[in-house]
Amino acid sequence: MVLGTVIRVDTLARVAWRTEPYAATLHPIVARVRVGRVWRGPLADTMTVMVATVEMRSSCELELRPGESYLIFATRTEGGPLATRQCSGTIEEREAADSFDALGPSQASRP
Repeated sequence: MVLGTVIRVDTLARVAWRTEPYAATLHPIVARVRVGRVWRGPLADTMTVMVATVEMRSSCELELRPGESYLIFATRTEGGPLATRQCSGTIEEREAADSFDALGPSQASRP
């Protein structure tokens, strides 16, 4: 769990995803994030996190915008990058006051 500011967002090639009985086409978005605070995970100055969107909008969609700060809850995918979405708890910093209180103390990232 980190508090960070999105530096850059890139869209990757679409990927077919299938887990019986479901199938979808994913539109992976990769964000480079400047880390400010860390609650869980290694201390680092930046991190890369993936958000995989689908063709139909859902309540779990997350749009990471450059210049905006987010409280990011990410998990490592099997053999892949860190990934997040709105349904995993990731929210904009300005909406995260209650989450900061619940998370408790954090550490500043490396200078």
